[in-house]
Amino acid sequence: MNCKPGDLAIVVRKGKDAKCPPLLGAIVRIDVASPIWSDCWMTSPKIIDARDGCIVHVQDAHLRPIRDPGDDAVDETLLRLPSPRQEETA
Repeated sequence: MNCKPGDLAIVVRKGKDAKCPPLLGAIVRIDVASPIWSDCWMTSPKIIDARDGCIVHVQDAHLRPIRDPGDDAVDETLLRLPSPRQEETA
């Protein structure tokens, strides 16, 4: 599983089920594993389906955790940039 309880996560994919509300980009806190489905989480704030009032359980595959990368983290975007060169002046 991508997430663990206590993580902040962003919803990166919408469910295939037409009943799933469009949650793309929503930031949620992972509370506990869903008691109903093994690959889903219950979140805070609770996501309520406007059509039937049920609480939505978000699939782990639809979430990307937002975590502190730690002190050893490398910014991969800087690795794609060309190395800085000192300009020569005439």
